[in-house]
Amino acid sequence: MSVCTNIHDSTEFFANEWGRAIWTNSALKYVMKQNSSTISTVTEMLGLSLGERRHLLSC
Repeated sequence: MSVCTNIHDSTEFFANEWGRAIWTNSALKYVMKQNSSTISTVTEMLGLSLGERRHLLSC
């Protein structure tokens, strides 16, 4: 089975039970640039380091 998701608001995605399940069970994960309104949720859900957090804000 194959699922591809493309989201604009990671906060909504991770707040949803199905969104978290898709993320947890995905073999490949790509995280692109984040803005200041979503980076806290992304950092928490993915367990990002400070360096990774800075990179996602500035890339």
